Amino acid sequence: MIGIRKYIMITSVVSMLISVQCNQSKEINVIAKVGKSTLTLDDLKRTIPTEYSDQITPDQYNKFVIQWINNELLCQEAINQKIDKEIAIKERIRKMKIDLLSAEMLNRFSQRIHPDSIKESDIENFYNLNRNNYIRQKDYVKYLDIAVDESGKAWEIYRTTNKNNFISVAAQYSKTPTFDSTNIPFTPLDAMQPEIRQALSNLSLNSVSSPVRTSNGYHILFYIDKLKKGDICTLQEVKKEILDQIVNEKQKNLIDQLLADLRIKSNVEYNKELLSDLIVK
Repeated sequence: MIGIRKYIMITSVVSMLISVQCNQSKEINVIAKVGKSTLTLDDLKRTIPTEYSDQITPDQYNKFVIQWINNELLCQEAINQKIDKEIAIKERIRKMKIDLLSAEMLNRFSQRIHPDSIKESDIENFYNLNRNNYIRQKDYVKYLDIAVDESGKAWEIYRTTNKNNFISVAAQYSKTPTFDSTNIPFTPLDAMQPEIRQALSNLSLNSVSSPVRTSNGYHILFYIDKLKKGDICTLQEVKKEILDQIVNEKQKNLIDQLLADLRIKSNVEYNKELLSDLIVK
């Protein structure tokens, strides 16, 4: 379930920070209204992140609207009681506004460095310089599987199956999806059923197992490749991790430069010596 209340809280805080008054909307399609404040369909769509919009249930939408009404009632009453004018509240709002705007500034600058802008050569160079830091923590195997329900059928298939026709036989008989030969994934050995893990451990590379009985049927395995624990990871294994590292580093450098430029053109003072007064002696 989506954390609807989290988004409601964020919406309420942003509303207070930007205007320190309850929202007023002149848009049509009004879902709810409290005094002069309205909630429209467009408001609702903007509040829910697009990546979650197709996962929200009608009941969650209803709870969201009820919470909006409650927030508006409390907000308006707080303003009526001039709570927003209190010194302590104004200071809290000021600090929240600083946090919000500085975080948004960082986010916008960070977005200037997009993963698509990183060259393949940069990733390869980073890997070659740091390859000893990427040690594989588990054994991984690449294999194909023909899964059937009956022992007799499994042995019948096994007698006519070899490494050259395995994929076509699997497509014809296996009850589990089969992979194209170009995109067979590596799987952690410790994530497999014990019977399959044991069978693969006893197989040599590029060989086909006899039927293996498990709790969900019989399996014929084609053992294709293995990546050993303790070896240096291949570039393909850690490419996404390296890409993230490069992007993060470039984003950090960009932000560091932004802050350096801002310090130059702004009046910034830092009396570090005064910190000594805070040190417990």
